[in-house]
Amino acid sequence: MEEKRDYRGELYEILVHNHADFDHEWKGWKLRGAALVSPDGQRLRSPQLRALFWNYGTTLKKRVRNGTRKEQKGDQLELFDTNEHLSV
Repeated sequence: MEEKRDYRGELYEILVHNHADFDHEWKGWKLRGAALVSPDGQRLRSPQLRALFWNYGTTLKKRVRNGTRKEQKGDQLELFDTNEHLSV
């Protein structure tokens, strides 16, 4: 007979402490309170994420306006001043 899993502890961590571990494509990423934590431990708070995506959106709009948008997969968006990249 299959053993039932008790999710109460996990649910408590998510609802009360806002701690969640992601899986599949986001494996290694975690939500810890108000921060999104990368697999290497870099903490991204909501103002940083908003600024990052706002900056990327304006850059993309400029590229489209100027006709310089590359129509290929694998374009890279550099996160801050590190060597890590986020695929677009």
